[in-house]
Amino acid sequence: MWKRLTQAFLSANGLFLAGCFDRTETIPVEKLDLQTVLASPLLDAAGQAVSKDAFKGKYVGFYFSASWCPPCRAFTPDLLAFRNAHSDAFEVVLVGADRSAAEQAQYMHKYEMPWPALAFGSKKSSELSETLGIRGIPAMVVVGPDGTVLSTKGREEVQSLGARALEEWKKRQEP
Repeated sequence: MWKRLTQAFLSANGLFLAGCFDRTETIPVEKLDLQTVLASPLLDAAGQAVSKDAFKGKYVGFYFSASWCPPCRAFTPDLLAFRNAHSDAFEVVLVGADRSAAEQAQYMHKYEMPWPALAFGSKKSSELSETLGIRGIPAMVVVGPDGTVLSTKGREEVQSLGARALEEWKKRQEP
């Protein structure tokens, strides 16, 4: 029943097509126009705009998550530790699936997320999830500084490889 309710909520919001535990397995696009994606309104937990310049030369993890999702809440502290350990080369953008902007902001505050989020309910959020083939949350798609999609399994890689995940992504970026 829980999975059916989750699917109904996600479908109704146009962000995702399946339940919390289904994730993308393939890379549907090879490259994103990172400048265009990051030109969308990026907001910190206080609702203040964040400049896309903060991402220059960095690997970016697009983190598809929501406060109501138990696996998301379980992974967020791991991602926070990973991001903080690698903040010179890696940044996160939250692509939220909460029910309201207030819930998304509360989620960001509760976990002290230092990274920005795409504006709640923005067209760019739904376009990005569709472009990247996201079918459920939590999910993290990692792109290189040039926009090359390096991994659709960023969450799993952070959990299994720890600090080595960034090195693996860097290897995939090399020609």
